[in-house]
Amino acid sequence: METEPGYSHVYSYADRIPWERILFWLVPAVVILVPLNMLSMRLFPRRQPVIPKLFHRMLNHAIGVTVRKHGTPASGTTLFIANHLSWTDIPILGQYLRARFVAKAEISDAKALAFFCAQQRTLFVNREDKRGSGEQKNMLTATLAGGDSCIMFPEATTNDGRRPRPFKTPLFHGLASGEAPGVMVQPVSLAFTRVRAMPATRARWPFLCWIGDYTVGESVVDWLRLRHVRADVVFHEPVDPTGFKDRKALARYCYDTIQRGYRQAMSDYARPR
Repeated sequence: METEPGYSHVYSYADRIPWERILFWLVPAVVILVPLNMLSMRLFPRRQPVIPKLFHRMLNHAIGVTVRKHGTPASGTTLFIANHLSWTDIPILGQYLRARFVAKAEISDAKALAFFCAQQRTLFVNREDKRGSGEQKNMLTATLAGGDSCIMFPEATTNDGRRPRPFKTPLFHGLASGEAPGVMVQPVSLAFTRVRAMPATRARWPFLCWIGDYTVGESVVDWLRLRHVRADVVFHEPVDPTGFKDRKALARYCYDTIQRGYRQAMSDYARPR
């Protein structure tokens, strides 16, 4: 049995989302949607599939996530810039956005994760490879210029819920310099605001955010013990990246907008109604 710091409820392994509910949503998602998505990708290899949006929605039901959307996702080719809290950010954003995720290359080392990443045509980047940084920047701008929207977490890792980490700026380069004409950038603030209908206080952040030396499996088990989490996603006004002096100015604007939206979400939407 485990006790959350500052939390009166005592958790046991049995105090989690029941497997029956998880399987009710995941089995159809994997058995029906994944083969359909693979067929769609084979028939239309150059088009971003739409089926993953339904897959992510069903996954959110399975893991007890209710998502409240504020604002409107941009239409047209867009680079969505979001803060990064947990592995659950993927299905939370994925249920609304028909876009390719930009992920760390290490994720592709896990075969199961790599398979599901392939279903959404994920772009993998190695942020430690300084020599190949130019090639990776070109890959992102070429993808956007080709008409595919993308979702990027420029912190390059998850944060602890207090505030977004500083943004890594190299992948912003081609946007500010106009190498992907017509592409917009939309900052997105993501916040976990309620746990079991109660405000998500700091005591709950270690259970909500994927930080430290947690493995994926450990984080998943802790998340399921929460039973129900509300996430608020704020889509801010999209901007033309060529209107900024350089990549650092664009990254700074996105960071400030996302941080301000995150604080507002934690202040407004976590408040009991």
